[in-house]
Amino acid sequence: MLHRAADKVLTLDEVNPWHFRAPLAPLLAARKERKRVQLRQVVAHVRRLAKRFDAVVIEGAGGLLSPLGEGFDSRDLIVALRAIPIVVCPNRLGAVNQALLVLNGLPRAVAERSTVMLIPPPKLNAVSRSNPKLLAEFIGAQRVRVLPWLSSKL
Repeated sequence: MLHRAADKVLTLDEVNPWHFRAPLAPLLAARKERKRVQLRQVVAHVRRLAKRFDAVVIEGAGGLLSPLGEGFDSRDLIVALRAIPIVVCPNRLGAVNQALLVLNGLPRAVAERSTVMLIPPPKLNAVSRSNPKLLAEFIGAQRVRVLPWLSSKL
């Protein structure tokens, strides 16, 4: 879907050069196919693509500390690329904790550039209404965003 939404500017192999059959953590899926994914390869690939675009969006897999390849995780990739993280959390009970845990897992300078994006439930409730304000107390209102709920009819 993302490939189509981006008007197929990139080939699928450019979008996802490391894809595996097994629905496992990327490290385990690669090992199952006797392949290795290394940080330097991923960084080089992203930097090549970045020369062609104003911005490059990289979707994390499994969370900040989930192993992506041999000896590296999303945090290592963020640091190596000097990326600006967008921490995405479902706006429900526990979202403030989840967001703060991720931010605390990043180097301070990286965490301070990060934004938290809350994904609301279909119907707002007391928790989803209060989470953005509470989170803003800890990281600042300018770094907290709430996506609007979009109907599945679109």
